Amino acid sequence: MPHHSQRTVYLGDDDSSGLIFFEVYFRYMSEGEQDYLAALGHPVAEHVRAGTTCPAVGSSCEFVSPAYGGDVLDHTIRLVAGRRTSFHSEHEFRVGDRLVASGRINRVWTELSTMTAQPLPDWIRDATAADEVGP
Repeated sequence: MPHHSQRTVYLGDDDSSGLIFFEVYFRYMSEGEQDYLAALGHPVAEHVRAGTTCPAVGSSCEFVSPAYGGDVLDHTIRLVAGRRTSFHSEHEFRVGDRLVASGRINRVWTELSTMTAQPLPDWIRDATAADEVGP
């Protein structure tokens, strides 16, 4: 199932105009992914200690409408599996019913000692299958 969370946009996450600073969404997406994986019972720190991780190989974010310091963002994340070694997360940020940003992070499951791609673990495939919507 998609993962849902809320977070407040704090002063310091905005720029001099009072709008959320664009790079903050990338941090929110990464932190949201870590929260999602932990909620699935697989905290990222445990994978790193075990010698595997899923580094980002690409990311994007589209800014649709403004968010300001003090706003509460609803953050929805869906996981989508690739063919063998990759997956991506899709992120949507809303203030109430208003879409403010949507983004994506592409990741590859990797063995740290050799920096080689590895097949996705079954638990990621299971989570991504649960997030997929019908045709």
